[in-house]
Amino acid sequence: AKALSADFGLPYTKVTCFADMDKSDVLGVILPVLPEKGNHGGNVEYQYYPSEIVRAYENGWLLETVMVWRSEYCPKSWPKHRRQPSC
Repeated sequence: AKALSADFGLPYTKVTCFADMDKSDVLGVILPVLPEKGNHGGNVEYQYYPSEIVRAYENGWLLETVMVWRSEYCPKSWPKHRRQPSC
């Protein structure tokens, strides 16, 4: 993927995905922002912080995703050729 991104002249990023990832890991989060000094109006402001996946999509980066399996997520009924080395 790095060579491909270099050939196309695109920025490259890599994201490792786990089976127990939260949706905020994929989509990003919305968090409250602390008010500036002297601004005690009581209004809470929020800011969206995109994930690496969203930023890659928005900016046209080449995104490589890697899925990491853990043994508790690898059913023993799966054929050996479908199991990841960590199973």
